[in-house]
Amino acid sequence: MLVLWIVIGVLAGSLLILALAAARTAGRLAELRRAQRRAQRLREDADRLRPKVEDMQATLGLLQARSTRTTEHIAALKAARSACRQRMDTRP
Repeated sequence: MLVLWIVIGVLAGSLLILALAAARTAGRLAELRRAQRRAQRLREDADRLRPKVEDMQATLGLLQARSTRTTEHIAALKAARSACRQRMDTRP
């Protein structure tokens, strides 16, 4: 009879440990689902923003080219102005 109570106690303890392990695993699975939803949301945001980023990069390239042309134009104007002043200074 004592052996029966020991077996029942071991089984009950094992079931209790199994239940605790299952509860902890279920809690971790809930955290994993939340992280998966968050990652999915971030991926959707990135996919939605990608065309905008590409447009902005194209616009930036155009602005850089425009800036280069403007800088060159300003340098040419300054050189022409300097040459004009030198001619004005050398006139009698």
